[in-house]
Amino acid sequence: MFEGVRAFLFDLDGTLVDTNIDFHRMRQETLALLGRYDIACEEIGHLDILTLIDRAAERLGSGEGRAESFRRDAEAVLVEVEMPFCRAARPIPGGTDLLEALKKRHIKIGIVTRNCRVGVEAIFGRVPLAHDVLLTRNDIARVKPDPEHLWAALKALEVPPGKAVMVGDHWMDVQAGRNAGTRTVGYLASDKPADFFARAEPEVTVRHLLDLIPLLPAAS
Repeated sequence: MFEGVRAFLFDLDGTLVDTNIDFHRMRQETLALLGRYDIACEEIGHLDILTLIDRAAERLGSGEGRAESFRRDAEAVLVEVEMPFCRAARPIPGGTDLLEALKKRHIKIGIVTRNCRVGVEAIFGRVPLAHDVLLTRNDIARVKPDPEHLWAALKALEVPPGKAVMVGDHWMDVQAGRNAGTRTVGYLASDKPADFFARAEPEVTVRHLLDLIPLLPAAS
């Protein structure tokens, strides 16, 4: 199935580890921050959290450094919510075995995550995960589903998109892979409905990460 593939890119949270971050609290506290900066949220409140922050900063413009101040405050809000959950991260079954199988086949591994760098370091302190390159939201200007996130990782790995696979548990991961020109795998956790990826259909859908191993080329 994946003959000729030279790199696998993985989302982190929800794909290789579970953190159960309280995204509802994260959104509510971010919306409250918008209020403190007098930013109306009616037209942008539905956006994913990182896009919402970008749009809000754009509305503040470049004068008086308010956009930069807002971005710093917003990042502080996100990190404060993330960190306790990152410190309690648990590995998703089959993840480390899949990474080891890729290493045995000399297939490069990238992790592209919308989590913060300090949170990911806390996760790795608890759940070591083999990888050749890691790009968090703090390392890149535009994150998934923007293809830049994946392209930057693939450039570091020296692998073209057509020889890479993007694996993730969210439609944004799949869309990022499509946008970047990679092949795509959707990890459909047991608590997700069968039509979870209806918004962006992956090339392959698996219920368990170990299901990917038989699709890899034979180990040399």
